Amino acid sequence: MRFHASSLGSQEKPKSSSLSTLSARSPPCFFLCLCPSIQVRNDGKFGSAVRFDGKTGHIEIPDPDHTLTPKHITLMAWVKVDNVAGTKSIMEQYDWAVDLGTHALRINGTKVEFYAVWATCAPCREAKGGEIKPNQWTHVVVTYDGKASRLYQDGELAVEGAAGDDSDLLPSNKSLSIGVRGDTKDVHWMAGVIDKVAIFDTALSLKEIQTIFNSPNGLGTSTSVSPQSKLAATWGQLKGQ
Repeated sequence: MRFHASSLGSQEKPKSSSLSTLSARSPPCFFLCLCPSIQVRNDGKFGSAVRFDGKTGHIEIPDPDHTLTPKHITLMAWVKVDNVAGTKSIMEQYDWAVDLGTHALRINGTKVEFYAVWATCAPCREAKGGEIKPNQWTHVVVTYDGKASRLYQDGELAVEGAAGDDSDLLPSNKSLSIGVRGDTKDVHWMAGVIDKVAIFDTALSLKEIQTIFNSPNGLGTSTSVSPQSKLAATWGQLKGQ
């Protein structure tokens, strides 16, 4: 199955308080995002979801205007892995270069790892922890507020990384990768199912994260966390729902 997406950001300048949204449509399209082995299946946490084969299946979303790499960020997704062997990327987008950087969110064994990336950082603003079990859905959220990274799992704070001096995220010239490493795009293949991916242009609070976690549709669109204010990109729009 071929999976296509287009970005409104390529046509409209986003407002200062928000990032533009992604939407899916039939060809023609602006952004081709996947390799042929991706499958959209009906066994998601909330209806259909995307299955990754652990070999070559991944999604690439070009981001030429740096829409998906704001200065402060929240990344979230529902994830169910087939196993806990090795490293599996959830979503990543980063460059190791001067004036560039951004983020990597992945699973390593039974732990979740998040890195806020700059060309030189020792260490980068990290948050590592939580507990991943095979064949079990879990809600993974990470935030970066300009000082520290935080990891939330199933509506609870799991890890707060060490804070540093004020340091905004830098953009990345890479595409957003879902299911594969964000710079080289040749390892860390996801083996499992991902649903309700979202990116926000701010570090959401615990209360906002819990509202989304407890939402019957998985994204809390009836709450203060709305697509018009903080939401950058949602899985439903990527899948054309």
